[in-house]
Amino acid sequence: MVVVVAVATDFQQETSTKKCAKKYRSQCIVELLPGRIALCFVLCMIKCKLVPTEVVYNCTSDCANSFLHNNPNADPKEVRLHVDQCYERCRNKI
Repeated sequence: MVVVVAVATDFQQETSTKKCAKKYRSQCIVELLPGRIALCFVLCMIKCKLVPTEVVYNCTSDCANSFLHNNPNADPKEVRLHVDQCYERCRNKI
């Protein structure tokens, strides 16, 4: 019984992620660089799934954009990891 609940929960999370991605894909697809596309999607996922306060979201966005400005050739994985760090730092600071 517990396994069924866990599977159902995973399915709901996947559905939530897909809905979030569909909601923001047109906003992110216009970005030309892989790092910018990754940044857009990660910030959208934070907004959509974690629902931070506006202050935390803006802090995260500013931090992540600063990183990408200084590292324009960062690969998507590096961008995602940095955005995660920015989010945690901003969430704990505010």
